[in-house]
Amino acid sequence: MRFFAFMALALVLCAAYSAFAPPIVRLRYVVQPVELEFWEKSSSAASREGIAREAFRLVNASPRVVTEVNVKVGRFEFPACFLGFDSLEVVVEKSDARANISYVFTNFTLACRRRDVEYFEWLTRWADEPVEIGEYVFWLSKTFTRPLTVTVDPVTGDVRDAETGAPLGEWIFQLRQWELGLNSTVVLAGWLPIPIEGREGIDGIATIVYVNFSQSAGRDYVLNDDKVVVGSVRTAVGTSLYSRNYAVLFYGLPPGITVEELKRLLSPGSRFVDFGNGTYAVMSSYIYDTYEVVKGFKPWTLKTVRREQRYSGLPPLVEVVGLVEYGAVYEVTPMLSVTLVYDRVTGVLLEAIPGLPEIPWMHVDHVPSPVSSYFGASWWRVLSGGPLALKLVESSLHRLEMKLGGVGRVDPLVHAAVVASAALIVLLQVGKRLLRG
Repeated sequence: MRFFAFMALALVLCAAYSAFAPPIVRLRYVVQPVELEFWEKSSSAASREGIAREAFRLVNASPRVVTEVNVKVGRFEFPACFLGFDSLEVVVEKSDARANISYVFTNFTLACRRRDVEYFEWLTRWADEPVEIGEYVFWLSKTFTRPLTVTVDPVTGDVRDAETGAPLGEWIFQLRQWELGLNSTVVLAGWLPIPIEGREGIDGIATIVYVNFSQSAGRDYVLNDDKVVVGSVRTAVGTSLYSRNYAVLFYGLPPGITVEELKRLLSPGSRFVDFGNGTYAVMSSYIYDTYEVVKGFKPWTLKTVRREQRYSGLPPLVEVVGLVEYGAVYEVTPMLSVTLVYDRVTGVLLEAIPGLPEIPWMHVDHVPSPVSSYFGASWWRVLSGGPLALKLVESSLHRLEMKLGGVGRVDPLVHAAVVASAALIVLLQVGKRLLRG
């Protein structure tokens, strides 16, 4: 009798633990082309697509999407392979401090020149046996999954490759609870390790996204086979628009430009300051001010430095630029432009769109973060069709929500409390029986 009582006690303890144990979050995204009114393919992308298509014809492959993957092996060395596919899904499964990220391709086609194959072992090690034709080595698969296991610091969101320990950036699939209680936050959305000419000590460029919890996406998001609708009222938008210089100080105006004309030339989010002595400044402090609030919980640091510059046709000026320190030093620029849409209730990333809606002509042909951030490449370009966007289609965090905007969501803490209360009652009953026995 006591044996069964102890077994019951063990089962109750397990139930109580599972009630409070952190759940595994599962998110499934699709990556698909988006139509952007002002986007235009660059001539270099068109040329590279032609080379890729010609290579793919050697194995009778014609993938719908053609991209180019680069890795950095030296200061100015970036070997490349052509990666084609018909569709791509990104599946994220995360516990408290660990996550599995799976990139699931259909009609996977990879073409690498023989001399570059050794640099792509991180991608080809899971592929089928290669096919060698001419100067190329090909990997072909109807369905191909590139897995990645990472560790995630629960406090800072620092992401590391679980196998190598290499830093991969900040966790941006889901904002942390402490961030959701603020008015805004900043996220390191990605970096490109390309040295900038004339910038000693700078290892590349970085993009910081400013997330404004007061700005909504203006549209609803439908998840879990149309069973859940995340209403626009609970969305928050992050943009890399403000990922630029903290300030530019002019000692005089450019020839033929008045103060009013200069003000009209400012991009959204910039502020003009007239010091009244022939000195002017254009400032953009959003990410810098917000960083000061959250810096104690970020895996990267942001600082500013001053440098004098001389540009043809402009008066002397001083730039105050932002530098991100994360393993290396990156200058803050919006070149890897992206717009991130979050759910303000769960913190989950709903969508990542390349480009800047505030500056519609600034759309670059990169795969948007966070798809590229953790993939393993230094640079991942889109060569065919339009830019690619990431969109959430399935979420385990939204399965308990009602369709009308999630008002009826069951709080997991309340659920845990109910289970724990039931477990306590059973514990008391078992304890009484043990004492009697």
